[in-house]
Amino acid sequence: MNCPILIYASDSVLYFANQSRIKNNPARYLFIVDKSSKKVLVENFGVKEEQISLSIPFSGVKPQEMPLDQNIVFIGSKFISQPVTPINFFLNEKPSDSQRKEFMQALNYLKKNPFADPATFINEKIVTSELVLKYFNPGYWIMQLSDEKRIAVLSAISDLGLTLYGTPNWTEFQLYNFKLSLSYSAKRVKTLAENSAAYNASKIGISVGHLQAVDGFPWRTLDIMQSNACLVSDYHKDFDKLFPNDLFPIYKDAYDAREICKELLGNEKKRKKIVKRCQEYAFKKFGFERVAKNINALIGDSIV
Repeated sequence: MNCPILIYASDSVLYFANQSRIKNNPARYLFIVDKSSKKVLVENFGVKEEQISLSIPFSGVKPQEMPLDQNIVFIGSKFISQPVTPINFFLNEKPSDSQRKEFMQALNYLKKNPFADPATFINEKIVTSELVLKYFNPGYWIMQLSDEKRIAVLSAISDLGLTLYGTPNWTEFQLYNFKLSLSYSAKRVKTLAENSAAYNASKIGISVGHLQAVDGFPWRTLDIMQSNACLVSDYHKDFDKLFPNDLFPIYKDAYDAREICKELLGNEKKRKKIVKRCQEYAFKKFGFERVAKNINALIGDSIV
């Protein structure tokens, strides 16, 4: 039996499990992915363009009236759980100054090019040292850099009343970041109902995307927009295509995120205005009906 399989991706194709199964039989699969993943599927997996449709964001969260007993909420993962990282092993080998600088340059390049594979760093002569190459795995470091970004932003707002839900490793290895560790709640937030309750009980819902979310953006963006929390987000390219410029505040860095959150916590009128506009826009533009039509067109049948 060779039943077609539809993959609706919430992350980059580069992080799919069992990639070899797709490469061995690409004709069996249909994909709904972001723009960057579409290119990878065509060029690296042998998938034809007619097997791919671009994803349309949607959410099942709805506004619910409840006490706003949380100032700021973040729901998400901390990706890495290791007290010792490859950088420790690298430094234990006493690299030269030029090798240390090369490692830093490679990390900076990866931040700007999160889909770069190991061959790119060699072919572009970004990494020339065997010692750097030994400890520089782009797949690992993109997760570590995403953690670094999340920790920086969340640390900056932790004293403003942050409640942090997600993987238990948020409390691990934060030796000089007690406020962030104390922001973590062990309460389980996994289901739609649990996510809805967490956002609807918060004045602000902050979004901190991982670095490989270049074209798309986190699912939590629409989750927050459709709740009673005020969305504060980092920037993603697709925002320019899908949202008006001033629909919700977008921060540039950790300091900017803090200043925006402080202002919104002190200005209820402005905050509620943003919430109302986001709800109206999200429910009008991103209903599940559009998603269903997209799937129907790709599979040649109706799912509803």
